[in-house]
Amino acid sequence: MRKTNKRPLQKKNGSLIAILLISLFIISGFIVNKAVEGKQIPLVTTKDTKGSYLVANEGLDYARLEIKQQMVKIYQDVQKRYERLSPSEKAAFDVKEISLYKIQTLLNRKSGIPKTWDTHQKVDDIQPTSTTLIIKDSKPNQYTIQSTGRIGGEQTKLKQSLQLDLEIDTTMRQGRYEPPYAIHASKEIVVQNASKVWGLMASKNPRNIQIDGSSCQYEMTRTNYLNECFNDGNTEASDLKIWNEQNFNNFLPTFPTNELKTIDEQPYNEEEKYVTEIIPNPDPEKKDKKIKYYYLQNGVLTVTDKTQEDFSIETPYQFTSSEERLQELTLDGVDTYIDIGDGVQTLRLDTLNLTGGAKLHILGSGTLKLFIQKMGESEGKIIAEEAKVATYFDGDAALEFSKNFRSSGFIYTKKADVTLRANTYKGNILSGGKRVVMNGGKTNIGKLLLAPKANIELKDKTNFKGSILGQAIVVTDSNVQHKPLKDNVNIPIQYAVYDKPKHFALYGQIKQFE
Repeated sequence: MRKTNKRPLQKKNGSLIAILLISLFIISGFIVNKAVEGKQIPLVTTKDTKGSYLVANEGLDYARLEIKQQMVKIYQDVQKRYERLSPSEKAAFDVKEISLYKIQTLLNRKSGIPKTWDTHQKVDDIQPTSTTLIIKDSKPNQYTIQSTGRIGGEQTKLKQSLQLDLEIDTTMRQGRYEPPYAIHASKEIVVQNASKVWGLMASKNPRNIQIDGSSCQYEMTRTNYLNECFNDGNTEASDLKIWNEQNFNNFLPTFPTNELKTIDEQPYNEEEKYVTEIIPNPDPEKKDKKIKYYYLQNGVLTVTDKTQEDFSIETPYQFTSSEERLQELTLDGVDTYIDIGDGVQTLRLDTLNLTGGAKLHILGSGTLKLFIQKMGESEGKIIAEEAKVATYFDGDAALEFSKNFRSSGFIYTKKADVTLRANTYKGNILSGGKRVVMNGGKTNIGKLLLAPKANIELKDKTNFKGSILGQAIVVTDSNVQHKPLKDNVNIPIQYAVYDKPKHFALYGQIKQFE
C-alpha cells in the first residue's frame, strides 16, 4: 500500500514544485535571489523517505518564497520613503544599509520560531506537512533554513544556508546641502530646562536625543508648526527624532588658508597718515600751532575723536591697496566710515579693537574680507548695508564677544572656541573649534550654526532660528526653530539614484541532516 502511494505523490508534488518554481521566476522579474554556484550534495533518499523528502524540499520552497516576498516589501517601503526625501536628506539615507538592517531585524525575529505548512497536496487523504525553521548563524548576515517534511510515518530533514547579499547598482547625482533639521548632532542632543525645539532632530542614534519633562518638541506641517507639545519619554520611537549617520565633518567650506598665507607674506602697511589740528596763536605776528594726530603709523590704524574727520560719511576712508595688512585696527567710541567700492577689499588684522560703542560702517557694494588673528575689545558694531562682510578668525585663542557686539556678514573660526550671542553676527556661524557657546540673543532670519567638531551649548534664553549642526548639542532654557537659511552655505553633496536590486540573498546547497 505504501508503494502504490509513492508515485502519485511524486508526480503531484513534482507538478506543484514546478508551479512554485514558475511563480518564483515570475516574482523574480522584480528581484532574483542568486544561488551559490557548486555541485548539489547528493541527498540520501530511500523508498521509505522519498515522499517526505519532496515535502521537505517543498517546505524550503515555501520558506524561500515567503522570505523573498517580505524582503521585496521591505525594500519597496524603504525606497518609497527615500523618494519623498530632499537631496540633502537623500545624501544621508543609505537605502541598501537601511533595507539590510530591516531585513536582518525581520529574520532575527523569525529565528528559532518554527512554522508548519499544511498546504501541500494531499495524497490519498493524507495531509503532508512541512515544518520550517530559520536559525541565525554566528557569522554576520548568515542564516540556515531547516525544513522537516512528514507524510504518514515518513520524515526527512533538509537544510539550506542563506546569506544576505543585497546588490543594487546606483548612479550618483550632484546637489547642494540644505539643512532639513532644527538640530543635527553626530553624538548626543540634550534639550532641557523648559526649552523648545520646533522641527526635527537627528543623530546617529535616536536614543542619544534626550528631552527632559519640562521641554517640548513641536512638529511642522507643510506650512505651520503644530501647537502641541511632543515628548516621547526619550524613546527612539519618535517620528520627530531621526536616525541619520551622515558624516558632516567635511561640510565646513575650505578655510582660505592659501589666500591668508599670501597676505601674511606681505609687509605691514608702511604709510603714515595723520590729521592736523591748527591751534590759533593769540599773537597775530606768530605762527599758529600745528599738531599732528597720526591715525596710520607703523602698521597701526587708530580712529578717535581727534582723527575722525578723515573717516566721516562725507569723506570716507579708502585703502590704497585692495589687500592691506595691519598690526592693529582700533576704533575708540566713534563712527568710522570706510568705502570699499564695488570690488573685493581684503583686510588682514593681527588685532581688532572696538571700544566705547564704536561703529565701523562699510560703504560700497563690494565685499570686505576680514582676516583677524585676535579679537581684543568688542564693545562696538560692524555695519554694512549694501556691502558684504566675511569675517575669518585664524588664531588659537578663544573668542568671547561682548553682549553688545554686532556685525554684518558671517563668521568663520578656523580652530578657536567661541562664545557669542545668536545675533552677534547677522549671518551664518561656522567653526572648526571644539566648543561653541551661545549665551542669549535672538535671530529673526534663518541662519546656520555649523561646528562639526564642537560641543555646542545654547543657554540664557537664546532664541535661534535656522539649523544647528555639531558633535554634541545641549539646549538649556532656550528655543530652536528650524527655518530655511537666508544665506545658503555652498556645501556640495552627492546622493544616489537606486536601480532595481539584482538580488537580496545567496542560497547554498540543500543538504540532508538528522
